[in-house]
Amino acid sequence: MKLLKKIKSIPFFIKLLNWEYWPFAIVYSPIYLVWFWYSLKAKSFFFFGASNPTIKNAVFLMESKKETDALLPEKYKPLTLFFPFDTNPETITESIREHKLNYPLIIKPDIGIQGKAVVKVNNDYELISAASRFSVDYIIQPFIPFPKEMGIFYVRYTDDEYGKITGIMEKEFLTVKGDGISSIEQLLNQTP
Repeated sequence: MKLLKKIKSIPFFIKLLNWEYWPFAIVYSPIYLVWFWYSLKAKSFFFFGASNPTIKNAVFLMESKKETDALLPEKYKPLTLFFPFDTNPETITESIREHKLNYPLIIKPDIGIQGKAVVKVNNDYELISAASRFSVDYIIQPFIPFPKEMGIFYVRYTDDEYGKITGIMEKEFLTVKGDGISSIEQLLNQTP
C-alpha cells in the first residue's frame, strides 16, 4: 500500500493518471472524431455556429476577444484596450494613463487559447516588455483580484423560453502551505 502511494506521488504518474495534465490533442481527440462525424453529416466544419451566431466559429477556434467582449453589456466586463501588435510603446502607456488604469494589469493576445501568453504586469516597464514580445494583436485589461474563478455552462434550446445551467467549474490555483521546516519540494511531495 505504501509502495503504491509512493509511486502515485511521482510526478510522472501524477501526470499519467490525471487527464488534466495530458496534452491538449490527446484530451480532445475523441471530441475531434465526433466533431468530424457531425461535420460530414452537416456538410460544414462549423455546423454548431448556429448556437452562437454572433461569435466567429461559435467560440471554437480563432475568435477575437475584442469582438466577443463587444457583445457583452458594459456593466458586466472590465475596460478592455485593444492594440495592434506593432503599437508604439508610448501610445500604449499614454492610453493606460488616459483611461486611468492602475497596475497590476493583464495583457493577453486578442486571439488566444487556454490562457497561453497571458501576462500580469505591475509597471510600465513590464507592460512594454510583454507587449514587445507579441507578434499578434493584444488586449490590456485591469487585473481583477477576485479569489475565485469560475466557468458557468448554460444551455437554452431554441424552443425553450428559459435555459438551464448544466455545469459550474471552479478553477483551483496551486498553493503551497509551509510548515516552517520542509522545503517546497518536500511539501509538494507530501501532497499529490
